[in-house]
Amino acid sequence: MSNHRLRNDKTCLNCGNYVENRYCSYCGQENIEPHHSFFGFLFHFISDLFHYENTFFSTIRTVLFQPGVAVKKYMQGQRKRYTDPIKMYIFVSLISLFYLLWLVHYAEYVNLKQHPAYVQAVDSARAAMHANVLDIDVIEIEGNEVLIFNVPDEMRESAAAYEASASFQQKGPVGRAFNRKIARMYDSYDNAPYNFLPAVINKLLHSFSQIFFFSLPFFVVMLSLLFFKRRKVFRAPSHSVFTLYYYCFNFLWLVTLITISDLFENTRFSETLDYFLLWGGLSVSYIYLVTAMKNFYGATMGKALLKSFVLFCVNLIIILLIVIFFFFNSFTAVNA
Repeated sequence: MSNHRLRNDKTCLNCGNYVENRYCSYCGQENIEPHHSFFGFLFHFISDLFHYENTFFSTIRTVLFQPGVAVKKYMQGQRKRYTDPIKMYIFVSLISLFYLLWLVHYAEYVNLKQHPAYVQAVDSARAAMHANVLDIDVIEIEGNEVLIFNVPDEMRESAAAYEASASFQQKGPVGRAFNRKIARMYDSYDNAPYNFLPAVINKLLHSFSQIFFFSLPFFVVMLSLLFFKRRKVFRAPSHSVFTLYYYCFNFLWLVTLITISDLFENTRFSETLDYFLLWGGLSVSYIYLVTAMKNFYGATMGKALLKSFVLFCVNLIIILLIVIFFFFNSFTAVNA
């Protein structure tokens, strides 16, 4: 029950029926004053999410330690015991994003006015590594990682000049679209090459939640294909809920892994630890998927292992492609 003041008017603002007590007996809306401050709305959202009875934390506990059980119970109709998967996904993904942005060290920018020698070193490196081909390298200059981006010489003057050239016009539609993108990326890079890599990395970090969000539909489609023969039992909503809870697990698992990596960042075995965290993290995510698929879909261990492996690998490839897309898209967004 909230602490907001009750309205004197007994007419429900939602359905128009008479409200005898605090809550409308027809639609369930609380008969309180509708005006809230920003913090009031925030409190209402969090309270609604946690459902006043710790359903959020009990759902988190079930999702983490009983793979597939929360999905199964939720789809069986136990909606009061488990947090809505969409609300949970939004909240967990946002909290994970804010936490990672706070925890992960941003790539540092170099103050160019205070370090003119750095500017000269970057210019010299670009000249020395000049190549008439499409190529990307990352080198270290004065302790800073620097991106060296090469394109064919015909693209170097400007994207507009290249797009007006005869060689560009002779290409097919796909070739023109690809080369136009490359030329515009180089324009953006050439305008500010000295701090370009930090800017790209920071843009990519802020795209964390979007990357996973765009992979969601592909995961649902893959589940639909893998369980096509049982499509009358497991429809799109079932696959969607399974996907949302699985992604929530992965967000929390990723936060755990990055936290461990950050705690031991400056130790002599940090590189070895990161290697084990990477492959150990992927292994745990795969084992979780196998167990969840077995518990929710009722698949045998053999089928769960095989289908999970296919789904896991395809999903990794899709996420990698989305990361690559956001990485290159951030080139043109840096100076936007």
